[in-house]
Amino acid sequence: MAQAGRRFDLARVRRVHLGTDGEAQYVNGISRLRFPDAAGHIDPFHVARAVASCAVDRASGGAALADAVRSLGPEACADLIDDMLEDGTAREGAEAVAACLRRHAAEIGGGPSMGTMEAEQQHMYKARMGSFPCAWSAAGADAMARVRSWVYSGFALPKRAREGSRSRRRAARRDERLAGFVAPRPGTRLKSEGKGWEYPVSASLAGMGSDVRFRSS
Repeated sequence: MAQAGRRFDLARVRRVHLGTDGEAQYVNGISRLRFPDAAGHIDPFHVARAVASCAVDRASGGAALADAVRSLGPEACADLIDDMLEDGTAREGAEAVAACLRRHAAEIGGGPSMGTMEAEQQHMYKARMGSFPCAWSAAGADAMARVRSWVYSGFALPKRAREGSRSRRRAARRDERLAGFVAPRPGTRLKSEGKGWEYPVSASLAGMGSDVRFRSS
């Protein structure tokens, strides 16, 4: 709190969203935050993993419970676990998961995207961004995480033209290559008006064969 207060005006904070991984000291510590309105959000990876472990058949039953907690909510998912306990299709300890879902229903689902906890970083982002021989810079990884957060939150991503996605170096190399197709001999390109090197509007045919000059005319 003291470190955050050195950079931000905490007196103007209206609402605080705290992302947690389900550990009691974090979830139960929300009320200790000195803000008028604080909300906790248990990270969905841990919730889905916990409910999926309740089913004896994790391939089908576990996946169904994970879908239920996302689409129906934690309390409805807890009711399903109770039914599975009665049917004998739930693993030992499932009752504790159901009780946790009811106890922390307010902290499960909803709210803004909170980024990632260690589980997402290990199982989701790394699987998509760490494949050999791919490599990501810190800026690129940060940008990818922000894009995924925007998509999950339902925000519209800004549309980007293909030309605008190229770096300056790649754009310059592309322009040189295109210019070379029009005027392959050095010194025959004509610099365009305005934004540096653009598509050449004319080129010299000096030194080229008569058939080339004939076709161009």
